Amino acid sequence: MSRRIEAKKIDYYTMLKLNRNKMTGMKAKEIKAEVRKSYRFLAMRWHPDKNRNNEKEATSRFQEILKAYEVLVNDEKRENYNVYSFSTTSGTSDSSRASDSSGTKKKSFQCRVCYQIFLNRDDLTYHMGVGCTFPCRVCKKIFLNRDDFNYHMGKYKKSYQCIVCKKISLSVDDHIYHMGMYPGHVGWNILYA
Repeated sequence: MSRRIEAKKIDYYTMLKLNRNKMTGMKAKEIKAEVRKSYRFLAMRWHPDKNRNNEKEATSRFQEILKAYEVLVNDEKRENYNVYSFSTTSGTSDSSRASDSSGTKKKSFQCRVCYQIFLNRDDLTYHMGVGCTFPCRVCKKIFLNRDDFNYHMGKYKKSYQCIVCKKISLSVDDHIYHMGMYPGHVGWNILYA
């Protein structure tokens, strides 16, 4: 494969707004459910009938989304894609550079919003144009922009649980007071209700 073609290659997981690293530990049924959910949302968004004013771009995006769906929903095709597609090297902590097949250092690009790694600037630009996803840790719903995510998270009441004694405080100030009263009780877990 030539370097020019490889630079144009788009990651199917990114196209469907899925996190490849999170999906590695999931069962096949769960992966299919996530792929279908994402596909349905994006297919509705980019369907040419719904985008009459920008039908050309909508048609090409819809075809790309359909191709990504066909690969990722099929177990065998997805396994082959995972093995033979390019690596995003996002599993490492210092992944500002990646090596290509010749062993030379090649610069990689990282999204500042979701921290996903891309091997070329075009893929990062496409990713930022489509938008990063913001998953809710409580209900697992996925949001396409930060404002919707923040509004959704505002619905949940936040509380703080002491790691040592499991006491729950409703505000950060109350929990800091608790930690001051009991010096060994350092740290907390954030709970949502």
